[in-house]
Amino acid sequence: MDYEKEIAILRQEIEELKSRKPKIINTTFYKIADQECDEFFERVKQENQNYSGRLLCKNAAKDAYCERHNLFGKDRKTPSRYITSEESAKEFVALFKLFLAIYQGYLKNGVRYNAS
Repeated sequence: MDYEKEIAILRQEIEELKSRKPKIINTTFYKIADQECDEFFERVKQENQNYSGRLLCKNAAKDAYCERHNLFGKDRKTPSRYITSEESAKEFVALFKLFLAIYQGYLKNGVRYNAS
C-alpha cells in the first residue's frame, strides 16, 4: 500500500470520528459519593465481612440524610435528587463512614454503643 492510499484511509477515519456524537457521561454527585463509599468499604472491610453491611450502612446514611433535611415522598426514594452538590455528597459519605464504623466495631468486638 502506498502512502497516498494510507493517507486517504486515515483522512476517512478522521472524518468518521468527527461525525460521531460525543459520548456523554451521566455523572451525578450521588454516583460519585456512592462510588467513594464502595471504595472506602473495600479498603476497610474486615476479613470474611460480606457486603450486606455496606448496603445497610448506605441505607442508614440515606435515611438519616433525608430525615435531617426533611425529605419525603418521591425525593426521598431517589438519592440523585437530594445528593446534588459536593457538600451534600461529602455529608452522605461521612454518614456512611460513621455507620460503617459502628457496624464493624460491633462485628469485631461486640461493642454496644450507648445512645445516651
